[in-house]
Amino acid sequence: HDRHLDPCAAAPVVGPCKGTFPRWYYDQNVGECKHFLYGGCQGNHNNFLQELDCVSECIQKSESPPYIHFD
Repeated sequence: HDRHLDPCAAAPVVGPCKGTFPRWYYDQNVGECKHFLYGGCQGNHNNFLQELDCVSECIQKSESPPYIHFD
């Protein structure tokens, strides 16, 4: 992972605007997606509309692919 391009590695950015948009971000310290309120502008890419979006981008991608055994 390139830390500069990986949205999951960035801290969530609320931004300077005054909106209160419920969003999800990945907290790499605990390895899970958490809820936060986004202001509506100048955020970053660690900002997901739904928890599932965050999980699929940041948790499922980081896990190794399943081992498939052929008999």
